[in-house]
Amino acid sequence: MCSYLAVSKNVKTSAGLGVAVTFVLVVTLPVNYLLQTLVLEPLHLEYLSFILFIAVIAAIVQLVEMVVEKYSPSLYASLGIFLPLIAVNCAIMGGSLFMQQRIGLPAVDAKAITSLLDAFSVRVWDGS
Repeated sequence: MCSYLAVSKNVKTSAGLGVAVTFVLVVTLPVNYLLQTLVLEPLHLEYLSFILFIAVIAAIVQLVEMVVEKYSPSLYASLGIFLPLIAVNCAIMGGSLFMQQRIGLPAVDAKAITSLLDAFSVRVWDGS
């Protein structure tokens, strides 16, 4: 959203970024699904899914950036840094999700908190 809000002053620029993001989503979702089901799961490497997803998204964003630069230089110039920012934001989110998956953050995980309270028979809400 921050990329979109940054370029939303101009309709052409914001529409261009919207099309780019939609294209990245349409391409990366099936690719990531196929990699998950055909590569990671058979090899029991599901824990690498976030890293692989980020790599696929970054590659597709780079491809989109090169295509936009070649076929619409004015849109490329107006988007500036915000198109690569899609990959950066994805990498930041993916890195934090990967760390949560591998290390775990039970202090902020609602399910972990309720499980802990149940284990100590603490009644937070009685439903009345």
